Amino acid sequence: MMTIQPINNEEQLNKIASLLEASYGEEVDLKDEVDYFKEVNPNDWYLAIIENETVGFIRYFPVGTGNLVELELYATNQIIKKNLLSYFVQVWDKYTRTSIRICLQEKEADLIPFMVDLLFEQSKTYQEWHYTDIIKLSETKELTVRLAVDRISEQIIIQNLLEEFGAASPKVLVRNIQDEQITVLVWKDKIVGVCVVSAHEIQREIIQFVIAPMHRRKGFGKIFLEQTMMLYRKTIPKLQFKLRVKKENEAAINLYKSIGFYLVSSEYWLTRTK
Repeated sequence: MMTIQPINNEEQLNKIASLLEASYGEEVDLKDEVDYFKEVNPNDWYLAIIENETVGFIRYFPVGTGNLVELELYATNQIIKKNLLSYFVQVWDKYTRTSIRICLQEKEADLIPFMVDLLFEQSKTYQEWHYTDIIKLSETKELTVRLAVDRISEQIIIQNLLEEFGAASPKVLVRNIQDEQITVLVWKDKIVGVCVVSAHEIQREIIQFVIAPMHRRKGFGKIFLEQTMMLYRKTIPKLQFKLRVKKENEAAINLYKSIGFYLVSSEYWLTRTK
């Protein structure tokens, strides 16, 4: 029997850690998730449990100041997803809004008819239900990847994003920037990701890679890695890349495989030269 419980403390948040990685397709830093959780103090995040095993979750993120809300939904099967959606709609009575726009990633588009039926059944009004194709963000030029610039304001942003790795000294950071060993992911003129590489002749090792917590649900990681490799290969076409990954981190491994990395040892994944 499935039960649905609110995610209202860190212990409950810990229960969905592996599901978050499966949802994002990349490694999740739980500290960032906890920090964001404390910041927004959500009332309407829920997880699904079957026989003491967490099998799904649903949560939302307000977008802008209007009625646009992005739902994040993940479960091990469609039945659980529908149960979570049904439960979420039933608790909408606590909202003061009379209408709401909801967006999901393209992979959830098949749930649109089900959600529309739910809205009518609950006598809710809605402006629009739509999904977003996250990968197309790169085509609309909302995302750009470039080398980091040696200026104080940018150094501070990079330093803050890299705190989870243990912040490097300003001197080391400046040297890395000057040596063109740091790329940044820019979304709408804001730096939301940092990649630090170490140079070894015709090889680069990715030693630090981070996306800002607010942007880890958008598929940015794959785009950032691909564009970073393309950027460096403009000057060295045959350049190879390698990185370390924990063998138990299946979500990260699947991400790296999808962009051409393959296992060469128990510690490293190495890309093909393309």
